[in-house]
Amino acid sequence: MKNSVANAIPKIGVEQALESMSDAFVLLDPEFRVAYVNSATERSVGRPAAEMIGRTHWELWPSSVGTDLERFYRSAMQTGRPASFQHHYVGDGFDHWFDIHAYPSDVGLAVYYTDITDRKQGPVEKERIERAYKAALSNTPDLVYVFDLDHRFIYANEALLTMWGRTSADSLGKNCLELGYPDWHAAMHDREIDQVIATKTPIRGEVPFIGTSGRRMYEYIFVPVLDDAGEVESIAGTTRDITERLQAEEALRRSEKLATAGRLAASISHEINNPLESVTNLLYLIECDESLPLEIRSYLELAQTELSRVSHIATQNLRFYRQGSKPTMENIQTLLSSLWTLYERRFRISQVSFAQRFFDVEPVRVFAGELRQVVANLVGNALDALDPGGCIALRQRISTTLRPGHRSLIITVADNGTGMSEETLKRIFEPFFSTKTATGTGLGLWVSKEIIEKQGGTLRVRSTQQSPYRGTTFMIILPEANAE
Repeated sequence: MKNSVANAIPKIGVEQALESMSDAFVLLDPEFRVAYVNSATERSVGRPAAEMIGRTHWELWPSSVGTDLERFYRSAMQTGRPASFQHHYVGDGFDHWFDIHAYPSDVGLAVYYTDITDRKQGPVEKERIERAYKAALSNTPDLVYVFDLDHRFIYANEALLTMWGRTSADSLGKNCLELGYPDWHAAMHDREIDQVIATKTPIRGEVPFIGTSGRRMYEYIFVPVLDDAGEVESIAGTTRDITERLQAEEALRRSEKLATAGRLAASISHEINNPLESVTNLLYLIECDESLPLEIRSYLELAQTELSRVSHIATQNLRFYRQGSKPTMENIQTLLSSLWTLYERRFRISQVSFAQRFFDVEPVRVFAGELRQVVANLVGNALDALDPGGCIALRQRISTTLRPGHRSLIITVADNGTGMSEETLKRIFEPFFSTKTATGTGLGLWVSKEIIEKQGGTLRVRSTQQSPYRGTTFMIILPEANAE
C-alpha cells in the first residue's frame, strides 16, 4: 500500500510543488500510515522523512490519540468529506497551535497544516496579561480609574466603586458632577482633565472627599494616555488615601513642639535655680539678725517655706524632662511622691482630695522619667474630670502572677468624676481626640499609651457614668525592665 500511494504522486511537477510549499504536507494511507511528507514537515517536526514514512500517525504523535484531531481525521476518512480545524497540540515535546486542512481521496488522506502558534499566543498572552491587570487593579486599596475626553468615567476599580457605594453599571459613563461630587470638586477635576489633554503632561493634587468611609484626605495623579499618533485618547488616574499619613505627620510636628516646650521648661527651671539659691542665702543671712522683731521673723520663715516650694517645683520639672537611656532601680513611692508637690495648688483650688497607697516599697527597675510623665498625665486628667469634693486615688503594687518568674508593676489612678460615655471610651487613645475642647490637644493619652506599650506594658481604662459607681480608673501594667 505504501508504494502504491507513493506511486500515485506524479514525480514531475506535483512533488516539486509540494516541496516548495511553506505549509507542511503529509499523505496518510487509509490505515493512517505516513506515505509521504514534504520538507516543510521535516522542518516542523524535526525528523527526517525516512523515520516517518511507513509508521502510523498515532505511533509518531501519540499525544493526538483521543483528541479532536483524531476524530476529525477518522471522520474525513470515513465520510469522504474534507475537514478544516485548529488544533492545540501539547505533548511529545510540542506545544503548538496548527491550522489543519484534511482532504480525503481514494488513496488516503492529504493533510496540510500551518503552525499558527505565534498568532494564537499573541491574543492568549494579551488576555492573560489583561486578566492579571484586572486582578491587580481589583485588589489594590488605591483608587484607579480612566476618563474619556468628555470627562466621563470609562473604568473604575473595585476600591473606587466601594468608596462611592455604587456599582459599575451605575457609575461608568458619568462625570464627577453626575456621581455626586460637590460643584467645586467636579469643576476642579474638569479643569485638570482639560489641562492634561492640552499639555499631555500629568497633574497631581490633594483633595478631601466624603465617601462611604467618611471624610478622608486623598492625593491623586492624572496622566494622559496617548494613541499611536501621540494624541491623548483618555486620561488615567490613581488616588491614594493619605489620611493616616497626614495625621502621623501632624502628630510628629506636635510631638516636636511638645519636646521643644519641654526643653524650654527644663532650661527655664535650670536658670531659676541659680537666683533662687541666692535669694535663699540672703533670707538666711537676714534671719541671722537677732534684732529682727518676731513678726518680721515669721514673715521670713514663711518666705523661706514658699521659696523652698518654688525650688522643689523647678527641680521636679527638670526630673520630668530628663530621661535616661537605661532603666534604673527606683522606689515607686519615692518616684511618684513628687506628684503631690506638682499638683498641690490645683488640689487645694479644686477642693479635691488625693489618696496614695503603696503596697510594695521594694525597688523596681523602670524608666523613671517616662513613668512619671504617664502617671502625671493620668492624675492631671482626673483633676479635670472632678467637681469640688471629688477624690483621686493612686495605688501601686508588685505582681508576680501575670508573668510567672518575673515582676510586673501595677499602678492604678482612679477618680470618682463624671465618667466617660461608650463612644468616648472607644476613641480615648486616638491621637487628637479630646473632650477638652478649649485646652485639650488629644495627645496626652495617646502618648502615654505609646510609652507604656513601647516598654512591653499595657494601659487599660474602665469608666462608667452610672451612679453610685461613677468614675474612671486607669491601670498601668508594666513588666520590670531589663538592665540592658
